[in-house]
Amino acid sequence: MKPEEGIDKVYHYCINELGNFEIWPGYYMWRYGEFKKNFTLFPEDHFNKSLEIGCGIGYQAAFLSFISDKVVASDIDLGGMKKHSLGLNITRDFIHHTGLKNIEIVTASAENLPFKDEEFDFIYSSYAFQYVPDKDKALQEIKRVLKKGGTFFCILPTTAGRLGAAIIYYRAAFNKLISQATGASKKDKKIIVKHGENNKVEPKFIHKLLPPPDNDSNSFINELARYCPARWERLFKKNGFHIIMKKNTAFSPENYAGNGFFRRIAEKIRSDGLILIAKK
Repeated sequence: MKPEEGIDKVYHYCINELGNFEIWPGYYMWRYGEFKKNFTLFPEDHFNKSLEIGCGIGYQAAFLSFISDKVVASDIDLGGMKKHSLGLNITRDFIHHTGLKNIEIVTASAENLPFKDEEFDFIYSSYAFQYVPDKDKALQEIKRVLKKGGTFFCILPTTAGRLGAAIIYYRAAFNKLISQATGASKKDKKIIVKHGENNKVEPKFIHKLLPPPDNDSNSFINELARYCPARWERLFKKNGFHIIMKKNTAFSPENYAGNGFFRRIAEKIRSDGLILIAKK
């Protein structure tokens, strides 16, 4: 079976049979489209042994299984979104339902990978690395377990992506405000929080003037700086990685002719993610 056919097969099976595992509406479709597009950027068509860092339910590890002899899907084995992990029991259940036999699920943090030196020729991480507390230590660990000449394919959030999320947040908050003001939704009017010494009750949106942080920074403003693409690049280079390709995601180059100034500006504005392809 060709890799593309296997990836398509996993997607359709998940849509039709494993809807109860879907993390958020559209997750299967979004990550499927992302992976199919990114697959064309992989430096090779097939790998001996691949590692996914921050595997979540194991959906993309399932895709990787069609381009690797062996896939190790790793994540921290803690349930609860505060840790940005659903718990590996869910991953084990999901992979069991797919019937794929070449995927091993391993409990591991990126800062302490329980693997021998130069064990993997391909390491993949999609929107997970931003949650790693000690990113320098994690990159050193990734470099250690990556074979010489191996590839680290990492998809990261960007400042533009967080600004886009803010627009969605404020639009939802505005719609809720209008709904409450007009009495259009009794359900929305019940959304309250308790705070202060007197347990005063007020609408929840009043206490959230800024969108909630995606990371552990406790500050949306800090994330705008932390997710700057140039900052991600400097972090990788500082830890000894050679970036062979960088590419913004969610950008349609066919909409912009040539390679001039306006195309580059449009690419940065419309980007919600950054792909860094790095070599050891």
